[in-house]
Amino acid sequence: MPTQDFFNLRDREIGGRRRQPTQPRSVPSPYKFSRTLRGNEGLVRRLGMEAKHQWHDGCVNTVHFTPSGRWLITGSDDQMVVIGDWQTGAVRLAYNSGHRNNVFQAKTLPFSNEQTIVTCAADGEVRVGVLQDDSEVATRRLANHRGRAHKLAVDPAS
Repeated sequence: MPTQDFFNLRDREIGGRRRQPTQPRSVPSPYKFSRTLRGNEGLVRRLGMEAKHQWHDGCVNTVHFTPSGRWLITGSDDQMVVIGDWQTGAVRLAYNSGHRNNVFQAKTLPFSNEQTIVTCAADGEVRVGVLQDDSEVATRRLANHRGRAHKLAVDPAS
C-alpha cells in the first residue's frame, strides 16, 4: 500500500489535487515545497520503494505521472516509451518513440486527455506521440536540436 509521503510527492509532481476555493491548499507552492523538503533527513529516511517494474531493457531516464495520477509514463535507453499502472505494474501501452537514441524525458501535454505525449532524447529531437487507441501511437518530430535534448518544459496555459 502506498504511503502518504508517496501521495504527497505524486501530488506535487502533478500540481496537487483539485480542491474547492474554500478548502485549504493541500500542496505547497513549488518554492515552499523545495525549501521545506531540502535536506529533510526525516523524509529521506521514510522514503521506500513502492514497486519495481520490468518495463524496459535499458536504463530508465524519465518517470512522469499523468495528470490523473493513474498512469506512469517512462522513457529509457531502449528508445521505448511505456505507459503503465504504477500500482499493479500492468503495461497499458509500450511503443517505439521514434528516437534514434536514449529517451531523456516524456510528458503528457496539457488538455490532451492524457492522449498526447511529448518526448526528447539524446538524438536532439523533440517528438510528439498521439495515442490513437490503446494499441497504436503515431509519432512525429516537432523539433531538432544540434545537441542532446535533455529536458522538456510544458506550459499548462498553452
